Amino acid sequence: MAAIITDPFKKHMLQSIFDQAQVDSDGRLLGDSADAFYYIGIGRSEGWDSSSDAVIPDPTDTPFKTRIAYAGLQSIKKHEGCTYVVPRKNWTSGSIYDAYDDDYSANTARSYYVLTEDNNVYICLQQGRDGNGTEVQSTVKPTGQASTAFSTADGYVWKFLYAISGTKANSFLTSNFMPIQKEIRVGTDAAITDATRNQQFTIQEAAVAGSIAGISVVDGGTGYTGGTHTVIIQGDGNTALATATATGGSIVKVEMDSANAGGSGYNFASARVTAGSPTTEAKLRPILSPPDGFGADPRDELKSTSLMFTIKPEGTAAGNTGADDFVVSNDFRQVMLIKNPKNAAGSTFTGTTGRALRFIRLTDSADASNFTTDGRVAGDTTGAVGHIDQIRNGKLYFHQNDSSGFHNFQVGETLNTSQGTISTVENDSDGIVRHGGEIFYYENRAPVFRDEDQKEDIKVIITL
Repeated sequence: MAAIITDPFKKHMLQSIFDQAQVDSDGRLLGDSADAFYYIGIGRSEGWDSSSDAVIPDPTDTPFKTRIAYAGLQSIKKHEGCTYVVPRKNWTSGSIYDAYDDDYSANTARSYYVLTEDNNVYICLQQGRDGNGTEVQSTVKPTGQASTAFSTADGYVWKFLYAISGTKANSFLTSNFMPIQKEIRVGTDAAITDATRNQQFTIQEAAVAGSIAGISVVDGGTGYTGGTHTVIIQGDGNTALATATATGGSIVKVEMDSANAGGSGYNFASARVTAGSPTTEAKLRPILSPPDGFGADPRDELKSTSLMFTIKPEGTAAGNTGADDFVVSNDFRQVMLIKNPKNAAGSTFTGTTGRALRFIRLTDSADASNFTTDGRVAGDTTGAVGHIDQIRNGKLYFHQNDSSGFHNFQVGETLNTSQGTISTVENDSDGIVRHGGEIFYYENRAPVFRDEDQKEDIKVIITL
């Protein structure tokens, strides 16, 4: 039996995560749940294979694979922002853009909206077409932030939706994705000082519910007199007006009589052209706006089914206690999104950053020079083995996985045949424990080397 999950359901599921992930400048949760904390983590310092990471395996959604991913986790940082995103589509002069169609799915490759160099986002309501109904290139960049649709000299009709602020662009705008959201005012917050947010709210308030964006020519019919003909529109709305153009006996295009001639209140509609004594009547399909109108919720008309989380760890990214939580002078090969990691006491971890690695403190800190990063440390008594992620301040930070085994080191045992003696084996006091929390996402990638002076811009995108 063929079946699908609809876009509204995907939006509903993502909304629950989005609501949970809202935090203020102090990292305090603003969402609906009191204990939903989302972190981005990096890990896996060892190579994928013995041939210099030549083959990067596809991630597999099994408990075993996610458990092993967690085992190699190095560091986490509380997400610094979360937003809906859609594929980025830049306006370029000379391109042909599609018009919005209510028959497009969320994964359509159609380019029916654009981002301009001004960081304004517009939706195309009507293509430019010549007298034969042939699509023409877009040569006039849409500009301005008017609340109503407008035409450009190349025949295209555009509608401004929202602008991406400098802050949003810095956090979420990439070469492939751009942020999108609905502006919400809380309580009596009627005066938003942020001009970009205020403008979007104005656009949302001005949206016209149930308008007709355009009329698609499914079949041009035959026997029509050349020239223009009035389109008869019937439905439960009113005032939509359109004109059809006939060439060679067929309807070749239908255009709304003006940029804002789509009327309002339509939940259903049909369209006909009967004038001109056609032999075979053309088949036309009205294209309706989202229920609340264009601009009411850009996530609907641009069909967003993705969320982006982001962090920007810098160097060691010292946490609340001043600890060096992020590994430097080594690399990572996995990125994860983790909900509610746990600390050593078994409680939900709420710090800004945290280290997931255990460490061995040697009786003589000078003995640390006997070991190398990405080497192995082994206990002569227990046979325990660990992969060394970092050597710092006389400590051997390590992790264990299925290949090393999970035997515990013992205090006082000799390591690697007299290369050092264990003083303590500890978890970081401000760190997290293995396998606490839930991994919502993880990716395998080529190694990324981290340096003391380096800053990453890590983004995780969840798509339903």
